[in-house]
Amino acid sequence: MHTYHRIAVEAFDEEDAKGRALQFAESQEWSDWMSITDDSHFTDKKAITNYKEDPTGFTELVEQACKWTKECVGEVVKQYGEVSLKEILTNPQYDFAGYEGQPSPDLTQEQKDKRLTDSLAVFRIGRALKVLNSEYGQDTMFYDAVELTPNTKYLNERCESNPEEQWIVIVDYHF
Repeated sequence: MHTYHRIAVEAFDEEDAKGRALQFAESQEWSDWMSITDDSHFTDKKAITNYKEDPTGFTELVEQACKWTKECVGEVVKQYGEVSLKEILTNPQYDFAGYEGQPSPDLTQEQKDKRLTDSLAVFRIGRALKVLNSEYGQDTMFYDAVELTPNTKYLNERCESNPEEQWIVIVDYHF
């Protein structure tokens, strides 16, 4: 699966930003490979954006990525929010290890889909908890590689004090 992340770096120029983002991206063990996208993948933005050159575009990239991250957690709450934590942690129906391969042919497609969704609860909730714990992974679409946080506070401060060296690099991760 591919996922485009916005990585904030502090760099002297576009090539330096690309190098710093790649160095950071290559250290992520959750991804089996990654690349810096080129501008041809986008119609309305660039793969590497400098704050001073395009503050509006830069800010939009960060805000969109943060919105996607919140939606990830919201989707998990929507799917499993009515199930108690005790039930999820103790009932094998909510763990993929308890999913016994092909569901019974007696089930309707809707029942098969629900069984599969239920079996992914532990996995999906675990990923959402990592997002909420500020751990960087496939569901955190924005990350500040300078301060090692998904919190935009430090990036915003750097944009005010040193705008020419603030960059967003779009990294295509595969996992």
